[in-house]
Amino acid sequence: MATTSTSISNLTQTLITALTTADIVDLTAAQAGTFSATQASYLSATQIAAFENDDIAKLTLTNLAASQVAGISKDHAPILSATQVAAIGASAISGMVTAAFSTLTTTQTVALTTAQIAGLSATQMGVMTADQLGKITASQVAVVPVASLQAMTTAQISNLNTGAVSGLTTAQVKGIYTNQIGALDTRIIAAMTTLQINALSNDYIAAGVSTAQIVAMSAAQVSSLATAQLSKFTTLQMLALETTDLNTLTTAQVTALAT
Repeated sequence: MATTSTSISNLTQTLITALTTADIVDLTAAQAGTFSATQASYLSATQIAAFENDDIAKLTLTNLAASQVAGISKDHAPILSATQVAAIGASAISGMVTAAFSTLTTTQTVALTTAQIAGLSATQMGVMTADQLGKITASQVAVVPVASLQAMTTAQISNLNTGAVSGLTTAQVKGIYTNQIGALDTRIIAAMTTLQINALSNDYIAAGVSTAQIVAMSAAQVSSLATAQLSKFTTLQMLALETTDLNTLTTAQVTALAT
């Protein structure tokens, strides 16, 4: 096995694939950092899994495929720099196992590019922690596929920060399940745009939105509700509207509310 950084930089694909896990364990951090992006792409998931924490923190991950990213363990993941995480290919990030993905730090999570976020699997989104979701940004949320949002638990939905919620597209809002809408706490409801409020489907208004959430809505949000939405209000939901809310409604909206 190569024992110096210089000799490692000269390793061919054949020699790299021949490295045993014992060889990988014997590497120093300096040697691991000598692997070029191309050389690292020759490593198997088994070899990557054998890297010690200090060593993998020096490895270039840019050219890894999803099958290789699967070698990054739950112990490796939080050790990686934000730069390393952001360098993982958009199509490769989906290969990170959930046990590892859930250990990413908030700094690493924020560093994920929108292309990477869009490439995450529903399973990966389903294991995001409260800390991760509390730091995710609006631009990141905006590219999450609807299917991935639907895979999130109500507890996860409630952990989204208000800034992130502002990034939800109308298509995403329409795709969220009724019980997920119901899990949004009042601070999140209050932070939603009028377009997002208007995107709530009739069924969500009827079954998903609580009276506390209605109370949290601003007059502008209430006035953005379509007549079809208002017509689905229950008596309790209607009673939750404040006078200032009612004063912003048009005649057509008031008629729909009374239907």
